Amino acid sequence: MNECMKPTHIFLTGEKQVGKSTLVSSVLDATELRFKGIRSISVFDENNDRNVFIIPAEKGDHPEPPALVGICSNHHIVMKKPEVFDDIGCRLLEPDKDTQLVVIDEIGNMERDAARYSERIISLLDRTDIRILGVVQKMAHTELAQTIRNHPNVRMIEVDEENRERLVDEVLNLLHSDSGKNLSPSGIKAVFFDFDHTLYSHKTKTIPQSAKDAIKILQGKGIRCVLATGRHMLELEHFPEVLTMGLDGYVTVDGQLCLDEQRRTICAKAITGSALEGLLDLFNSKRIHTILVEEDRMYSNTPKDDSIQGLSYAANIRHPVGEYTGRPVYLGVVYITQEQEERLHSILPGCNFLRWGTEGVDITPAGCDKVTGIRSYLDYYHIPVTQYMAFGDGGNDRIMLQEAPIGIAMGNAWTETKEVADYITTDIDDNGIRNALLHYGLI
Repeated sequence: MNECMKPTHIFLTGEKQVGKSTLVSSVLDATELRFKGIRSISVFDENNDRNVFIIPAEKGDHPEPPALVGICSNHHIVMKKPEVFDDIGCRLLEPDKDTQLVVIDEIGNMERDAARYSERIISLLDRTDIRILGVVQKMAHTELAQTIRNHPNVRMIEVDEENRERLVDEVLNLLHSDSGKNLSPSGIKAVFFDFDHTLYSHKTKTIPQSAKDAIKILQGKGIRCVLATGRHMLELEHFPEVLTMGLDGYVTVDGQLCLDEQRRTICAKAITGSALEGLLDLFNSKRIHTILVEEDRMYSNTPKDDSIQGLSYAANIRHPVGEYTGRPVYLGVVYITQEQEERLHSILPGCNFLRWGTEGVDITPAGCDKVTGIRSYLDYYHIPVTQYMAFGDGGNDRIMLQEAPIGIAMGNAWTETKEVADYITTDIDDNGIRNALLHYGLI
């Protein structure tokens, strides 16, 4: 595996006022790493407008005084100074020979026109000899914010009120490890399995007995075994074998809906805002066969076209034609080739495109994928983000394996998915899951 593909940098995201910057402060107070960088502070004036300044991240006296970069009024940017980011911001983000950690708190929408500053941050993302600890506003929609979220060296962690305190130790562990993906197998508390072509063989139409036996051994050791799939539970009902295995949970619809072992919802992330508007425009136009996925309903905009090949199993499940009624939508499934997909990027700018086959792609909000679902599951069961393993094969598994402390690609996995894995096991039909667990000494 190419070492530069491992996540080296940590960026926090989450709702406003949830404690992202406070978490950064706690980490900096506890770390022994030598750091420098940039932090933002807000000062409210007599009009209750928020004046945003940037300051050095290092403690102590500094030659750089607080520098005004913008003003917000009623949550809208009414003035911004990109030239300050390009001048002072770039100076603050210049590591010296002793710097081990660069702090960037935070990335929002004010940097939109700061070209030099954006280039400086992107150049830092490409480095693996230093670490970055940063914050990206959840509502930041700039090209820089998207680049950070999608960069292969970046591990995104969502902060909420429940996990923010224990994340301090987890972030410290990640920053102090030699690699963001080093983990002793003895520390594994959960293993996540993709379904199609990872756990379930479409060649034999079954789950290999060796995989079933291996999962039972893991569970006997107290290791939680969880499905992580792009499918909805309604689709998994067509495969009763997996639902009778006694799995410890289900991360479904590419992480948008997470269920416990009793199939009760423990987290749900609906598509909202401009992402939903764009998806509904596409669905209602009926130009492309599209499926909308709700918590307990799946429906399409046109009858299934039998000429669509896609994955061999996709044609065996038909979804009724239906209309959007205003209920939360968690996933869009669009039957379109890789070449045709490029046209959707401009129509759906706030979305992720998670390709699962030659003729189909899943649509989720930007920054939402199997990884966000896995982290929600880990948070629910108080499992550290440093103590799990993931198996996968497809394009929508790539980020999951890249972010996992130990990511395992099946021998039959896509080439680009294998490139980010820590270990490539044998094919699914050659006992791939069992052989990988044997390799790591877990069974």
